[in-house]
Parts: sequence; structure tokens; C-alpha cells
Amino acid sequence: MQVQEEKLSLEHLAEAINQKETEFSKSSLIHAKTMGEWLLQAKNKVKEIKSNSWGAWLESNCPVISIRTARLYMQIAREWVYLAPSISVILSR
Repeated sequence: MQVQEEKLSLEHLAEAINQKETEFSKSSLIHAKTMGEWLLQAKNKVKEIKSNSWGAWLESNCPVISIRTARLYMQIAREWVYLAPSISVILSR
């Protein structure tokens, strides 16, 4: 449902808000898991081949991601199996 500039009823606004939030939740969770998996792979490779620290590598090579965000993404990826039951409810909406 596309929300247009016209005045919508509260019912239509609620429907549009709920739909967009559900779409965002789904895509955000999948994004976080994927990013976490990639970051975990990168972190392991940095440890294998670099004398550089993980944080320094991340800052130099992925400046758009803070170390805090990277940690969160990696935590989501590591704990996905435990989060899956709750996440499956969100993704099935």
C-alpha cells in the first residue's frame, strides 16, 4: 500500500504504518545477520594474516561501520540460532 500525500483515514494510515514497519523489520534483521556473518569472516582473516588489530582494520577498510555496530552485527550472526524462534515470528508477518 502506497501512502500518498492525500489525507488518509486513520485506518489506512495504521495499515500503511504497520506494513512499512514489518517490511523494515524483515529487511533489517536479514541485513544485520548477513553483515555479521561477513564481519566475522573478515575478523577471522584479519587475525590470520595481519599483525593489525581487528579494530584498526575495520576502521581503515570499512569506515562506514563503527566498531560498536560491527560488534552488534556479529553478535546477531553468532546468536541467530537462539534468536531464530523469535525472529521467525517477525519474518512470518
